[in-house]
Parts: sequence; structure tokens; C-alpha cells
Amino acid sequence: MLHFHCPSSSNTPMTPPTIAISHSPPPITNPQKIPTPPTTTTLSLLQLCNHLHEANQVHALMIKTSQISHTYSASRLAEFYAVSDNGNHKYAETVTNSIQVPYRYAWNTLIRGNLKKKNTHKAISLYDQMMRKSVELDRFTFTLVLKACTLLGLRESVKQFHCQIIKRGVENSVSIRNKLIHVYAVNGSMVDARKVFDKSTELDIVTWNSLLEGYAGNGDGVLVRQVFDEMPQRDVVSWNTVIAYYVWVSKFSEAIEVFQRMQEEGEQPDGVTLVNMLTAIAHLGALAQGIWVHAYIRKHGIELDENLGSALLNMYSKCGCLDRAMEAFDETKRKSIDTWNAMIGALASNARSLEAIDLFSSVENSRTQPDFITFSCILNACSHGGLVEEGLAYFGKMKTIYGIEPDVAHYGCMIDLLGRAGLFDKVEETMKSMPMEPDAIMWKSLLSACKIHNNFDLGEKAGLELIKLAPDDHAS
Repeated sequence: MLHFHCPSSSNTPMTPPTIAISHSPPPITNPQKIPTPPTTTTLSLLQLCNHLHEANQVHALMIKTSQISHTYSASRLAEFYAVSDNGNHKYAETVTNSIQVPYRYAWNTLIRGNLKKKNTHKAISLYDQMMRKSVELDRFTFTLVLKACTLLGLRESVKQFHCQIIKRGVENSVSIRNKLIHVYAVNGSMVDARKVFDKSTELDIVTWNSLLEGYAGNGDGVLVRQVFDEMPQRDVVSWNTVIAYYVWVSKFSEAIEVFQRMQEEGEQPDGVTLVNMLTAIAHLGALAQGIWVHAYIRKHGIELDENLGSALLNMYSKCGCLDRAMEAFDETKRKSIDTWNAMIGALASNARSLEAIDLFSSVENSRTQPDFITFSCILNACSHGGLVEEGLAYFGKMKTIYGIEPDVAHYGCMIDLLGRAGLFDKVEETMKSMPMEPDAIMWKSLLSACKIHNNFDLGEKAGLELIKLAPDDHAS
């Protein structure tokens, strides 16, 4: 999903608007006709604008030449302001409201621009304004507001919009139908999603996939398999949905079986398929199959992006092949912090603490910003390697240099590190300074350290606290 920075004018928090939906469609006082584009170069200049101030100059020219009064020209200007990365939503709304005859293209564009900037409440508020101004609504309008409902989880509002869709006669639109199935599914209303599906006269691959994804997202494995088997045709999205579902519910062998069937039927896997497969293989420890997937990636020239690269090196790590994991890490050209974290974690869990520290230094040198997971991995590496001074230094860096507040996992690593070193005074000091209560994992690691160093008094205290927090943990 792409993320866009909102202009300052749109950062003000907004409460969900009341959606005014009448029981009957308002009279259409302005039949929509596509205005004839004017013969002018002004709009061509608008297409060349890369900055807001340039669009402002074109806007001024349109006012000077009275071209702003032309519906088509004003709508195109509003479109630039609404959807351009260099636009301004206030300007877009002002231009749209200035159009004498409300033009639904401009309003749809305004809604689209707000959705692009994640202003979902505002998008629905604009729909409300369209109703009040008697702007004719079309399938594009409803597709946009249904997307807003998906993002906001407005379950009841979906049914209200659905009623409006039926009243306005656009329920047979393929895009509307598929969006309705999707939004009902996302909100957990699979009965309603199925009703839309069953009433559809034309079922395309997107319709089937929408229903399939709905059942998968709601955890109904029986209907996932039933719908999948009934599909008249499948694409890579269909296969990925079923494979991802089995990975999600930890049925890794079934995921691999579906992947094998996918190959037999001649469907080419994509990056999403391979990430899910590597996840399943990692949990099963099926190294031979993991090597096969890696060979497939190389043979077909598939780029190791941050997701696929992380999945591949994580698989090798869980299978105990650190050298192959490092190969996958080196082959990953575009490394995100998740890729770095996966490699540091792999080295830490395989007792290669000094290499993990070297890699952390590479993170800092690459100007990649470490996150809280990075510090969990490096503190874990210090704990396994008995590197007390280094661990204390990294723990201090978190807040002072990177502004990351330590959470329970970071404190747990410190308790484990100090306990393994027999520094029980520092352990108690750290526990007292924590902003949260010690959890069962901390007490368990402290109890283990007390056993090693024969600290019976503190060990007894740790044991009693552990019994309170985890009475069924017989491993302690």
C-alpha cells in the first residue's frame, strides 16, 4: 500500500460525518452532460505543472481569461488540486464548489483525492454534500464511498449505501458488485456478501476472488476450499488466497500441496506465492524444498525484494543454514529494516553474536533507521554471546539516540543478559526501574540464571512469581 503525506490543511482530525441518505433519490435538477473541452493551451500548461505554485499561476490565468467559468476547465483544475502529489485539497474543494452547475466528475475526483490522502471521513462527507446539492451519483461515486467504508469499517453504512445503489439502478455494475462483496467480507458480513454473489448475473474472476478472499479472511476453511474447487477459472490471486489461508491457520503441509497443484495446472507463481511458500517451508523445516524455491527464483530472474528476501533468509535461518541465509541477504538488492532485522535475528539465534553486532553497525552506516525489532534482535545477540557491556550500550542507545522507548521484550533481553552474567544486583535494579511489571518470561529467565549461579534466595522469589503468573508452566 502506498502512503502519501497529507498537506497541513488536511491534518486536522475529523469525526465521522452523519451520512444523509434519503429514502428516495433526490430529483436530478442537473442532467450530466460531458462539457465540450475548450480549444485552449491553458489545460496543456496544467498538465506540465510539477509544483503547487505553478498550478496557482495557471489558475490565475484561467480566472483572467474567464476560462474558470467553463465546467470542463474548472473540473480539470480541481482534479489537479485533488489528486496530484503537489495539490491542495482546500483549493480543489473551492474550485469544485465554484462550478455553477454541479458536475459529478469534479465531485468524484474530489472524493478520490481524499481517499488517496487517507482522508476517509472527509470522502464520505463529500458524498453527503453531493446528496445535498443534488449532484447525480454514478457507479464511480459508489465505488469510491464503498472503498471508504472498507477502510473505516462502517458496517451499517454499507447497507445504507447498498440501498442507494439499488434505488439508483447501478447494482448490476461489475465494479460495484465486486466492491460490495469485498466490503461486506472485510466487515465480517459473509451472509450479505454471499447474497450479492448469488444474485449476480455475470460472475467474473474478480467476483469469485472477492468471495474466496472473504471466506479466507473470516477463517471459514470449508467454504474456502468449496468456492476454490467450484471456480470455473483461477488466476494467481485465487491460488495465493488459498495458500495464504493455509499458512495463516498453520496448515503448512496443505499449503505446499496446493502449491504443487498450482504448478501441475500451469499457473506461474509470483512473489506473494513464494513468500507464503517459504513461510510454510520454514515452519516445516523442509530445507530441500526451500533450496528448490531459491533455485526457482534464480532461474526465473525474480528480484529478491525486501519481502521475498526476508522470507528466504528466514527460511534458511530456521533450517540452520546460516551461510545460505547470508547469501540470500547479499542477493537482496532493496533491503528494508525488516530484511536487516531478519538477518540480525538469524545470527543471534544461531549464537553468532559478534557477526550480529557487525551487521548492526552496517545498519547504522547504511543510514537505515533501526526500529524496536532491531534492538530486540541485537540485545538478544548480546544475551546469547554474554556481551554485557555491548548490551548495556545498545540499551542506552535506544532512547538517547533513536528515541525508542524500551518495551517488555527489550527489558526481558536485559534481564536475561544480566542474569546469565550473574549480575543479580543489576537485575533487581533493572526490574525496579521498569515502567511495567515483570512478565512470566522475565521471571523464567531469572530463575534459570539463579539455577546456574546457585542464587537460591532470588531463585525462590522468581519461582514463586512464576507460579503466580504461569501456574501451568511445568517446564520451570
